[in-house]
Amino acid sequence: DVNSISIGSGTNIQDNSLVHVAKSNLSGKVLPTIIGSNVTVGHSAVLHGCTVEDEAFVGMGATLLDGVYVEKHAMVAAGALVRQNTRIPCGEVWGGNPAKFLRKLTEEEMAFISQSALNYSNLAQVHAAENGKSFDEIEFEKMLRKKFARRDEEYDSMLGVVRETPPELILPDNRMAAFSVPIILGYGLAEILKVESWCRLRHFGYGYRLLVVAKLAKTNWMCNSS
Repeated sequence: DVNSISIGSGTNIQDNSLVHVAKSNLSGKVLPTIIGSNVTVGHSAVLHGCTVEDEAFVGMGATLLDGVYVEKHAMVAAGALVRQNTRIPCGEVWGGNPAKFLRKLTEEEMAFISQSALNYSNLAQVHAAENGKSFDEIEFEKMLRKKFARRDEEYDSMLGVVRETPPELILPDNRMAAFSVPIILGYGLAEILKVESWCRLRHFGYGYRLLVVAKLAKTNWMCNSS
């Protein structure tokens, strides 16, 4: 309601952080908050009416007050309090309360800042893919995990238990053993896998048998269910 907040692409702002704008301050300016691209803002940071350029790093719990300007490839240390109208130059680390210049960043550290933003961006894609799964997909994956779950051999040895590997867990090259999957409404396994596949559904008495040959991650899967 007071001013604008802009955030560039590939930027990650982590849990409990607060991004706000300045309504009134000693300079009498009403300031927006501008965050560039590929910026990492750590947990519980406060950004208030400030500007953070591309590929900068704001540590956990840091506070940036009105008019602060963080240049590209600069780092604000965790817990730092950056006073009003402070400018943090490129390639420098500032920390403390109030924040002061600590040292220059190394080339490796500046590269890490850029890589950090990319890592979080990739993680967001994985998170979105997992949250986009249907109920059937989730249940199918749970079945697979349960079917092929094994206890660690060290755990068994501590208990004095010797287990033989079930025959269905001894897999030939690039082939998955047959396993049973309940068929709901006579559809769905190929749809669940979301891969190129062909299915043949046949009726045997009271049950159904679904033969699926699917190509998934360059691995041939042959599944029989009843």
